[in-house]
Amino acid sequence: MSKTTIVMGQVPPQDLEIEAAVLGAILLQKDVFAVANNLIGEDVFYTIAHKSIFKACKSLFNKGESIDILTVWQELKSMGLNKDVESPAILTNVTKHVVSGENVEFHCRIL
Repeated sequence: MSKTTIVMGQVPPQDLEIEAAVLGAILLQKDVFAVANNLIGEDVFYTIAHKSIFKACKSLFNKGESIDILTVWQELKSMGLNKDVESPAILTNVTKHVVSGENVEFHCRIL
């Protein structure tokens, strides 16, 4: 099973690019996770990798720690979820889908 597949019966994704844009904004801008966390949970993400990235961000947020590519990769490893994401390059890739976190609320509502 590839890392982009999910358990049978899951509703097909609305938009994987929007998922990546939300995660990318979270990784690039300090205050974006608080906004996203008020609107969505890990259950809105279709891929296992995206779910795991969101879980790691939430864990860091709950501990009051910084959220960025490096800290999220370390958190994924400490949570045993790094196998779901495969490599830190996946984290870099999601940041390519966003220039800023300005539209994260709108993007979260799409999910």
